[in-house]
Amino acid sequence: MATPLTVASFQIERCSPDELEIVLAGRLEEEVLLGCERELRTQLRLAKPASLRVLIDLRSMDGYTLDARTVLVRVQRFIAEKACRVVFVVDRPEPRSLALWAVHMAGPWNAQMASDAHDARAFLRGRSDPPTGVRPLASTRPPAVDPEREAS
Repeated sequence: MATPLTVASFQIERCSPDELEIVLAGRLEEEVLLGCERELRTQLRLAKPASLRVLIDLRSMDGYTLDARTVLVRVQRFIAEKACRVVFVVDRPEPRSLALWAVHMAGPWNAQMASDAHDARAFLRGRSDPPTGVRPLASTRPPAVDPEREAS
């Protein structure tokens, strides 16, 4: 894992023609996310809708401002137009809450959370769902009524 940075920064890497990785590090402020947004819009302006898989890594994030949070929502809306799958890599409550806020405010969208990059990449490639710690639902039927219990 990368050493956390004290200066806010972003890195955008095209891992393959249809896969993009964004790393946001340090204390996120509006100016940093505005720069990230400009770069994303430049790089993805010709990308077709739902043609990308995007990993957003927030593990090196040290904090954020409310203005940065607003810009991240706008970034998520833009990415949602271009991506078929988005996964946020978060390993602590603060980055997780920021990612959940961005996804929630960007509207109904199929973005997921993962605690490590390996699970996130597997999700992007369609191999599995990121582990959430929540057991899958076994059944949606109501439980059977026990006649002996009913009588008492």
